[in-house]
Amino acid sequence: MEVLEEEELREMKEQQDHYKRMVAAEVTDISRMENNEAKKLADFEKMKANALEKKKQKNLAHKKVVAR
Repeated sequence: MEVLEEEELREMKEQQDHYKRMVAAEVTDISRMENNEAKKLADFEKMKANALEKKKQKNLAHKKVVAR
């Protein structure tokens, strides 16, 4: 009887360890995906700001030419 209980306890511990590893891997994947998404968003915002600045400079140059 005790042998069965020990075996069951060992199996339960293995299942718990497996579950903990799966959860840790999932948390790591989610963190990686969030970091990638944040980087993409930052890159997009930087490109957007650069495009707006370029447009502003182009308009300013055009106004200077027209003013002459």
